[in-house]
Amino acid sequence: MRILEEFWYGNIEPTEYDTSSCKEYRKLLELIFQNGFKLGARMMLRVMEE
Repeated sequence: MRILEEFWYGNIEPTEYDTSSCKEYRKLLELIFQNGFKLGARMMLRVMEE
């Protein structure tokens, strides 16, 4: 669980590049993250149904 906390508080950067200056890239990463999180949640729900 510690790694999730580190990620949540911004202590772990999932990319090696500084993307703070590119608004379009930040928005794209946000959308990809949201889509991936939703997919993971749907998979978890599916597992729990069975």
